[in-house]
Amino acid sequence: VALTDAERELLRANDTKVAFCPGTSFKLAKGAAAFGKYPELMDAGVTVSLGTDGVSASGNLNLMRQMYVAAGLFKDARNDARMIGARQALRMATINGARALRWDDEIGSLEAGKKADFVLFDLNHVEWTPFRDPLQALVWSASTASIAQTWVDGRCLYKDGKVQSIDEAALFAEARARAAAITKRAGLSETGVPKTTSLYE
Repeated sequence: VALTDAERELLRANDTKVAFCPGTSFKLAKGAAAFGKYPELMDAGVTVSLGTDGVSASGNLNLMRQMYVAAGLFKDARNDARMIGARQALRMATINGARALRWDDEIGSLEAGKKADFVLFDLNHVEWTPFRDPLQALVWSASTASIAQTWVDGRCLYKDGKVQSIDEAALFAEARARAAAITKRAGLSETGVPKTTSLYE
């Protein structure tokens, strides 16, 4: 998070990719807004991507929420509305993520020859009504509530509010049963699990 100018130059010179997980910084007070140098890294030509981190660290795996936070965090912290715009936030979540994985020859953008990975939004949803600039609306107004379809490698995996590739109800039931079995095997009660940390409060 906190980098010297020399360290920033080392990252640029060695084509190092950086993952920024703003939700984790928010939740665990990592200091991204106070002394993070992510805008400077991008200005220097370093590839900065967006991540969600783990659920225990950030609280969710919602990349749209991370775009919203990334686009607003430094604007407010530095009182400068020119910091990380909607288009930059979208690139951080898409092509820069692919570059960080060194997979940008196959994913990360809609181009001939790449995998067909994309999300379709319901533009009649209240989140999109009205809108003038779709990228501004995507980052600042939309949420997963307006997702109509999700496609991965040319296959529709989510449509009409349902995952198409699995039985969600059965999966949730199995997850609850396994969690209960683990709790019982550990000698704990579901209502009396001891508090082990205050870190994530």
